[in-house]
Amino acid sequence: MPSPPSSVLRGTAAIATASLAFGSVGTVATLFYRSGVTPYGFTADRALAGAVALLAILAANGGAVAPLRRLPRSERAGVAGIVVASSVVSLCLNMAFGLMPVAFVVAVYYLYPLGIAAWGAARGSEPLTATRAFGVVLGVVGVFIVLIPQAAGSSLSAAGVALALTAAIANIVLFRLMHSSSPSATPIQLSAWMLCGNALVGLAVTLLAGQAGASVAWVLDPRVAIAMIIAGVATAAAPSVLLPYGIRRIGATRSSTIMFGEPISSVLFAALILGQALTITIATGIAAVVVGAALVNLSERGRSSSGAA
Repeated sequence: MPSPPSSVLRGTAAIATASLAFGSVGTVATLFYRSGVTPYGFTADRALAGAVALLAILAANGGAVAPLRRLPRSERAGVAGIVVASSVVSLCLNMAFGLMPVAFVVAVYYLYPLGIAAWGAARGSEPLTATRAFGVVLGVVGVFIVLIPQAAGSSLSAAGVALALTAAIANIVLFRLMHSSSPSATPIQLSAWMLCGNALVGLAVTLLAGQAGASVAWVLDPRVAIAMIIAGVATAAAPSVLLPYGIRRIGATRSSTIMFGEPISSVLFAALILGQALTITIATGIAAVVVGAALVNLSERGRSSSGAA
């Protein structure tokens, strides 16, 4: 049954907002690195700050993140899978960033919308029309146009590519599980579970990398500490709630296409705040992404309208 227009609009707005928030992470991370925060430390501390914020919201509203064993048995595997998949995405991306340029990592990682579209088509849950397929491919091409020139002259790493592909596969699983997850687990609860898992993985990696001391040094600087809390809420907690909220309303394929806004907004934030160059090539890639996302969404809207007629 097609979703009501108001639900589709709210879902689209939620995913678009999440893509902007996630897209700001690169620029925000760079600012923290300049303050002495380590990459692994930022990943763990940002997730921890976001998780604490969500737990506080749940507590203030008389709720809590119940242990997985309290969920209906049919839901436990799905929720556990969401937590594991999101942690794998976070860990693999951060490891890949240490092996090859960020542009290469993100370009490989953003092949995941193709996998999501193929999965939905194979299961029959989200039919893949010619227009939607072209829109997804155009969006992927646009991301490559934007990112690859930034890594010109750099060399690929086989291990880095493997890690980025692993992150992409994990994100395909994450989106599909979010789409099919039971409403009894609210977006806030799902996000709190995810961020707690990401924080634990990040802390473990930080300890293994011997960066524990440097990772918590920012606590002694009130300005950096406040900024970390804000970053946790704005770039982790809020978009992590909006993501499952939107996926449940508009589906995984449409959501993944709108999430092309993440690397695009990342480039734009870097240009506006960090002063990085914004070229004609980048603008062309951005245009391809926008057109691709529009094709996917307009095609789906037309299908929903005909189905409702």
